[in-house]
Amino acid sequence: MEEDPPDPDGVPCDSHTVTKKHNNMPIEIDQSKRKRLQVTNNSAHPQKRLIRDPSQPVPSIQTSYTHPDYIEKKHKYSNTDNAPFIVHVSKRVDDLSTGVVLKPIKFGHFLYHNNIKNVVSDGVKRIGRNRISVEFKSAADANCFIENPALAGAKYDTVIPSYNVTRMGIVRQVPVEWTLEELISSIEVPAGFGSIIKARRFNRKSVNENQSTVWIPSQTVVLTFSGQKLPSNIYCFFTSMPVKPYILQLQNFQNQDADHSFARKGSHGVDRRSGRRPVG
Repeated sequence: MEEDPPDPDGVPCDSHTVTKKHNNMPIEIDQSKRKRLQVTNNSAHPQKRLIRDPSQPVPSIQTSYTHPDYIEKKHKYSNTDNAPFIVHVSKRVDDLSTGVVLKPIKFGHFLYHNNIKNVVSDGVKRIGRNRISVEFKSAADANCFIENPALAGAKYDTVIPSYNVTRMGIVRQVPVEWTLEELISSIEVPAGFGSIIKARRFNRKSVNENQSTVWIPSQTVVLTFSGQKLPSNIYCFFTSMPVKPYILQLQNFQNQDADHSFARKGSHGVDRRSGRRPVG
């Protein structure tokens, strides 16, 4: 077998050996050890592969669903709803910088001249800079008022507050792989209670392996029912599901000199739900 030709310095060349000079002194370096060292360094942090358990269900990506019959439908009072029958009115403006202010006495004048009746004697109240609360004597009067053509001509927008005609409840143990549309279509509400308008699934906060915050769908769903009563149970696939009232946690900002809670109050201390000012 023929030997490898000598390198310019006269030292035979080995396939695993490289000769270098340091301070004019030849130094032999074993290439096989260098390659082995590189492989060892690269394998120090191997890339992880995420393997999903095929037996685990895949969570649904749907987090909110509204029944098609209620997407563009205005809230209205039913014959079984209890007073107060309140309607909120605001002025439609093209430029918000104009600073439109609605005054109760002027809007009461508008109601009188348009022959709008069955308004409570002290039913017109200001609850915001551009918002008036009007209380009627019956549910039918409030429903007719929001359809009055005189409002559109004067550029007034009306809405019945959702908290006057809907209730929200929480159900648990809803499989994460179910879509909310499938859930609503399979629920049976007891007689005497309203239908389900909307469903929203809660997400829980978690941290993945990369220390990044992710939100994972949970088995808790909040349901919005039409009407002023919340059922204690609903039925889904021959199973009874308890319904608990959903209480929205609001942050209260309090003044150090006086107790001013802005959770349900406007800038003038008016309760947004009833339109009444605090006593005392």
